[in-house]
Parts: sequence; C-alpha cells; structure tokens
Amino acid sequence: RRLGRAPGFTAAAVVALALGVGASTAIFSVVDAVLIRPLPFREPRRLMVLWEKNPALNRYRLFVAPVNLAEWQDRATSFEALAGMQAARVECNVHLISVDRTMMENHARVVNQAGFNVKQICFTGLADGHCALSEQEKKEGVLLVDLGGGSTAYVVYCNNAVHHSSVFAVGGEHVTNDLALGLNLTMPQAEELKCTYARLLRFTDANADPHAIRIPTNDKKPRTVLRQDVDLIIDSRIEELLQFVHEDIQQRQLRPLLTSGVVFVGGGTQLHHFTERAGKIFAMPVRVAVPRILAPNDAHAATDFWSDRHEFLRDTTFTTALGLVRHACVAHAHAKRPGWLARLFSLS
Repeated sequence: RRLGRAPGFTAAAVVALALGVGASTAIFSVVDAVLIRPLPFREPRRLMVLWEKNPALNRYRLFVAPVNLAEWQDRATSFEALAGMQAARVECNVHLISVDRTMMENHARVVNQAGFNVKQICFTGLADGHCALSEQEKKEGVLLVDLGGGSTAYVVYCNNAVHHSSVFAVGGEHVTNDLALGLNLTMPQAEELKCTYARLLRFTDANADPHAIRIPTNDKKPRTVLRQDVDLIIDSRIEELLQFVHEDIQQRQLRPLLTSGVVFVGGGTQLHHFTERAGKIFAMPVRVAVPRILAPNDAHAATDFWSDRHEFLRDTTFTTALGLVRHACVAHAHAKRPGWLARLFSLS
C-alpha cells in the first residue's frame, strides 16, 4: 500500500534494483568466464602465455611472428607443446626496404675486419635525411637523391615518413668509366680528369687553350683532350641518371607530394653545372645540401655545432657518414629513454 501511494519512490526503487541485479549478473559472468570456469584445455593451470620483447627499444609484450613461433616449436625443451593464435586480418601502412643478404654480410665483414662491430643497419636514404633535410621539408614533402660512387639512392619523404625509396646501380664511377672508354684513358687518369675539370678546379699545367685539357701521363709528353668531348660525355651520363629518377617519380605519381622540391647529396653533385641540369629536368626547386649534425634531442634547425677543425666536413660527400653518426646518436638516446611507468613516477 505504501509503495502504491508513492509511485515515484516505487519507480526509483525498481530501477535501482534492476541496475543492481544487472551489474551483479554482468560482473559474475566476467568472473565466471575468466576466473571460475576452467579453460577448455587439459590441465589449464599449466598454460602459459609467451611474448617477445626488445629492451633496447623499450618495447615489451610484442606479438610473436609466425617464423619465430616455428623456431620456438623446434627448439623448445621446457614446454610440452607450443601453439599460436593467428589474426584473421591485420592492416597497416608500411614501407619495406629490402637488401641483398650477401652484400650486407660482405659490408659487415669488412667493418668487422677493421676492428669495429656492426650494431645496426641503416638505409642510405634515412642516414642522409638526418643531416640533409629539415623537419619542415620532411613534413611538406621532398625528394632526397644521393649520387654515390657505385649507385644512386633516392627517397621521398612526406608527413615525416618515408613514402617511397629506390636504388639503382649507376653513380659517379660510371662517369669515370665513360671518360676512360670515350677518351681512351686509364681509370686513374679518367678519375683525375673528372675530379679536376668537372669540379672546375685549377689544373697544374700551363695550358692556355680554353678548348683543350692536358692530362699528365707517365711519359714526359702530356696527353691533350678536347673540353667539348669531356662535356658531352659527362652531360650524357648525368642527364641519363637524372632522367631515370625523374621518370620513376612520374610513373609512381609522386610529383604532387614534392612540395619542397628536390635535395641532392653525394660526390656526384659536385660536377660542373649539376644544379642547372637537375633544375631543367625536374622543373622544380633543387638544391645541393650541406650536411649538418644536431644534438639527438635538438629539433631546432639553426643550432648546428661545428668546430674549426671539423669545418672540412661541410661537404656533401660526407652526408651519409655524418648521417650514420646522427642515426646512432638518436638510437642511443631512445634506448636510454625510461619507460612510461618510470616517467610517471618521476613527475610525482
């Protein structure tokens, strides 16, 4: 009778009881499924969950790759059996960079024989990006091209990530080989010709003819070649190299991403009139980058520490080497960074 005379109180009491019963039922269902009800396995108390971890990168409880699981199953001696659960569908946007294993092992063997240990492998384009590009260029979109001796590597950065990368086996050494074959020179003579005339350095000979170049030989009489022949050989190879990169960018429709233009590094960029040639082919802003090293936690592009004795490193030829130093510093700083729990207690 009392509940009938107070319908509002009655409704509130019924709702409170319903919520209480529903919450109790839900909690019991979860506890029963997780703690009380036994798992559908024989001797469930013996079950264990295994994870992978990488303390160097402060990564714990990583999912196990199928290849690693198969290796664990072959080598396991402490477990009666190992099994894994495979996801039905996993999606992510990644950029995969592969390398020939034999080539990588050969490079590592050379470094080890020099008395050093290889701790990590870094792609040339990533190393160059540390010292040749600003954070704004990486965000807006830029093409980074490294003209090395035996190969040319190029990377497209966009939104602070690598969007595309490629390497092909044409570089500065092919210019030297073209000069040797086209002008009937030895490889040392062709290399000296490229490094002196192509870079517009002053020759030691007393030749006054602007249309001819004297090349020192083992004989007392120097060899003379025409400058127009040298220009034709160098221009043909460099234009072919740049056209290859340009056509690949066009075919993959990456040109709209290159808001900041093209940045070149490497020894091949020191050839005469290289910037003008590249500007005509790509038809966008181009520049040759001067490498710089910043502190691992320094994001300001203007703070650059160089001493007078290290001034010679301000050469685009050393971009990759300095980029590897920068990459190692960044990796070391990330490895030393405390975990989220340690950072949380440090703030309290």
